[in-house]
Amino acid sequence: MTLASATIPAQSSGQAEIELLLCCSHTHPEPHQLTRIQALVRQPLDWTYLVERATHHNILPLVDRQLQQIDSDSIPSEVLAQIHANFDGNFQRNLHLTAELLKLSQLFKTHQIPMLSFKGPILAQIAYGNLALRQFLDIDILVPEADVVRANQLLVDRGYQSQFALTESQQILYAGLRNEHWFWHEEKQVCVDLHWSILPKHFSFTPDPQLLWSKTEKVEFGSQSIDTLIPEHLLLFLCAHGAKHNWWRLYWICDIAELLRTHPDLDWASIHSLAGRFGTKRMLFLGLYLAHQLLGAVLPLSVLTEIESDPTIPILSIEIHERLFQIPANSDDSSWTWKDYAIYRRTITSLRDRLWYLVDTILPPTPLEWQIVTLPRPLFPLYYLVRLVRLILKHLFRIDV
Repeated sequence: MTLASATIPAQSSGQAEIELLLCCSHTHPEPHQLTRIQALVRQPLDWTYLVERATHHNILPLVDRQLQQIDSDSIPSEVLAQIHANFDGNFQRNLHLTAELLKLSQLFKTHQIPMLSFKGPILAQIAYGNLALRQFLDIDILVPEADVVRANQLLVDRGYQSQFALTESQQILYAGLRNEHWFWHEEKQVCVDLHWSILPKHFSFTPDPQLLWSKTEKVEFGSQSIDTLIPEHLLLFLCAHGAKHNWWRLYWICDIAELLRTHPDLDWASIHSLAGRFGTKRMLFLGLYLAHQLLGAVLPLSVLTEIESDPTIPILSIEIHERLFQIPANSDDSSWTWKDYAIYRRTITSLRDRLWYLVDTILPPTPLEWQIVTLPRPLFPLYYLVRLVRLILKHLFRIDV
């Protein structure tokens, strides 16, 4: 029995709505799934719940695509209109973001800053084969850490406002502690997430950037191409990224299923080797298992056998499945607590990484501390003390500093 047919928690609206969402979560559903979609829409459905969950999971473009292919007389016209309006709006925004990505790529190339992109338009193109079918809200680019300051300045010169107003010295220090920060362009309404490491730094499961840069692929957009991760590296990233966010959105699982569909000849020996070296096996296995169980992604038998050797994977999968189709109190993870990240912590198998997760969550200074007091670079270690004092004042004495 797959998770798609497992018992649904009482808090969810119902099995039919969930099954319909899962059947629609494909770019190329199987004939039996299309038949099932046709049968499901004839049943009495809670369309409000269905649209809410599809919106939360960023899969409305896929739902629209599948509902447009069937006899829709049983679907309320206002629901179809709402879903299709979302599809049109998403497609226009995707085109806008893709055009800006191409301009940024040319800008960085002109200034001789190596740049590759992943997720967003790139993932829509290589996994979904269609810019209209994946929702994305920002542009993710990766540059070498040595070029972070120059990349920051290029974005600011182009009209972007940095997430943090940092001096050049602080930018260098921040790059040594973290792996990304974002920039917002008010006029263009575009967010760029600038990375110099694709995952949080200092964990053993974070790949050496040199490895990522040593072998890349090009994605064509008309006459222009953009460098991106090879599919094997992208798969490992998607599984680690989903784990980091506790798999609370279905479209992250769709990403994996679609990447597996469009790349049936993945180098699994390389994937296993890298996952073993980085300590991401449980993250990898969980992502693959979710894609297989929920969306029917095809995996080699040897991979499935190895996944099933970890008894934690099915337990985590059921927990994730139950949460996916509940309407959570918090619509995003910005206000999540320590407890909400339990799934992520359980995918971290190394004791060293678990200890670093605790340290990294609490101790490293942030720009919030830098705004309180400006210290010369030789005294930077004192920011750890400033952060500790700030956290004590905030959480013990309820003083917001």
